[in-house]
This record gives sequence, structure tokens and C-alpha cells, in this order.
Amino acid sequence: MTDSKPVSDERLREALANPPGPRHAVLASAPQYRCKTAKPDGTIVDGCGWQGAATLKCPSCGSEVLRMVHVEVRGLAASEEAGRKFDGGKPPWHLLAWDAIKLVVLVLAFGAKKYADRNWEQGIAHSRTFAAAQRHMHSWFQDREDNDPETGLHHLAHAICELMFALAFDVRKMHHVPVKLPLENGTTIEVELDNRPGKRVA
Repeated sequence: MTDSKPVSDERLREALANPPGPRHAVLASAPQYRCKTAKPDGTIVDGCGWQGAATLKCPSCGSEVLRMVHVEVRGLAASEEAGRKFDGGKPPWHLLAWDAIKLVVLVLAFGAKKYADRNWEQGIAHSRTFAAAQRHMHSWFQDREDNDPETGLHHLAHAICELMFALAFDVRKMHHVPVKLPLENGTTIEVELDNRPGKRVA
């Protein structure tokens, strides 16, 4: 296990000057900062080459663009190279607010227990998901009520669930549109039809 005790600049300079051997144990780990500079177009490039402990700007050239690197001290040696992972252009899942997402999952769990797992995927009219989301947001914003009385879970978690349903239907091209159907008594009734042939959502 890596020891997180601080490492002095002198210790790090000594370690960096001696290449690590394959059997050296990790003695300590410390954040270091490397000088960078910004080009006129905003691109960040390598600076003067200075590297050291945390500071507001490079003591060598005065650049205020610094980037943290991780240095492991192995005996009298150090390595700052981390494993490489080419994940550019892929969805950055780490940006999600997992504490908020957990509340949404709890709302889904309540719905699964009340109805059935993934019951919503059978199709719900957009007007109903929209109205439900609005009710929960109104309760939270206008009525100053944090939690839904039935579930005890946050109104916004419920609203996000409803919007997620609507978004999933759109992504899956399950569009629901209102149409008027004639009744035998000569009047009409408005219902919502799925745009897939023969599929109607009440």
C-alpha cells in the first residue's frame, strides 16, 4: 500500500536522479506540479521544465499554468508515469452526480415494487410524463415541499424519472401524439396514439 506521508523536495530530487529498480518498494507518494504555458489560442503546452511542490506560479519562468503530476518514491528512485488509457471522445460518466442519481434509482425501485420492473417501458403518453414531472416540480418549487408524501423521496428525483421516461421514448422513437377518435354518439374523444402501426397508449 502506498504511504501518503509528504516527501521533501530534496528527497524527490535525489529519487528522480536515480532510476528505479524493479524490486524497489513504494516508500511514499506526493503530488508535484510541472510548469506549463498557454499559447495565444488557449492550447496548454510544456513550459520551462520546472517541477516541484505546490506553488501559485513557476518559480523559474513565472508561468501561472501548472499541472499536477503524481510522483512515487521507490527507495531512492521515482516514477511519475501512470497507466495509459485512450478514452478520448467517450462519454465521461464520471461527471454524473451519483448522489442525485441514487435518489432517482430509489424512485425507480419504488415504481418497480408498486407496478413491475421496467413497467414504464410498455409506453406512457408524453402528456402524462410531462404532467407528472410538472406536478413534482410545482410541489417542490411553488409549494416548498421537498419530498413526495407517498414515497418520502425528493420531488425532483420523481421529476427526473418522468423526464427520463419521456427522453427514452424519444430516443427509441416511441412518439405519442394526441388524435381525436369518433364515438358512436357522434362526439369525439382525444386519445394518444403511438406512431407505430396498431399501437395505442391510453
